[in-house]
Amino acid sequence: MTKDTLAWTEAHHLIEWNDGGTTTADNLALACSVHHDMAHYNGWDLRLGPEGRIQWRAPPAIDPDHTWRANHLRTARDPYTLQPNNPDP
Repeated sequence: MTKDTLAWTEAHHLIEWNDGGTTTADNLALACSVHHDMAHYNGWDLRLGPEGRIQWRAPPAIDPDHTWRANHLRTARDPYTLQPNNPDP
């Protein structure tokens, strides 16, 4: 990730600080401002899932099953490198 890429991201608390979450690297996820707003104002949820991937869950009006989903082409540790066995579509 370059400094130019970081310029358009915002840190999102996975556990909100007013709910006891800390402002530490293991409780933060980077998101662009549009996705960050989705988490705060449009009912989307974020969490750190298995293998270090950020998972999103849409509000029930969009996904009635309320299923956690991750981008399996990227990881939190190496977001811009394709992962093995997951070719770019």
